[in-house]
Amino acid sequence: MKQLSFFIGLTLLLMASCTSTSSSSKTRKAGIKFVEGQTYEAILEKAKVEGKPVMIDFYTTWCEPCKWLEKDVFEVKQVATFYNSNVINYKVNAENFDFIALAQTFEVAAYPTVVFVTQDGEVITRHEGTTTATNFINLGKKAVTINGNSLTLR
Repeated sequence: MKQLSFFIGLTLLLMASCTSTSSSSKTRKAGIKFVEGQTYEAILEKAKVEGKPVMIDFYTTWCEPCKWLEKDVFEVKQVATFYNSNVINYKVNAENFDFIALAQTFEVAAYPTVVFVTQDGEVITRHEGTTTATNFINLGKKAVTINGNSLTLR
C-alpha cells in the first residue's frame, strides 16, 4: 500500500512538473504575434486592409543575436503590446528558399535585420543587430508615424 501511495504521489508530482513547464512556454510565446509563411505581397495586402506599416524580421536559425532579440525584446510585454496593436509583424527566415529573393531585395547582409515598410512596400527605416526594448518601441513609433497612422498605446 505504501508503494502504491508513493507511485501515485510521484506520478502526480511529475504531471505537475510537466504542466508548469508547458504553461511557462506559453508565457514565453505571449510576445509579438508574427505572421510567417505568407508571401510578401499577401502581407502588403493585409497592411493595406488594416492601415498599418509592416515590420519584417529577417533572421536565420543559426543566428544567436536573432535568438537574443526574440527572447529579450520581442517577448517583452510592452514591446508586444505596441507591435501587436500598431504593426503587421512578418517573420522571414532569410535562408528559406522562398524568401532568399526578398532578403536580397532589402539588401540584408547581417542578422538580425529588421525592416519597416509602408503598406506600399516603401522602406521607412531599418535596423541591423540587437537593440533594447525601448529603442525597438521607438523604431516602431517612427514607422507608424511616417506611415500616417495614429498610435494605439495601451
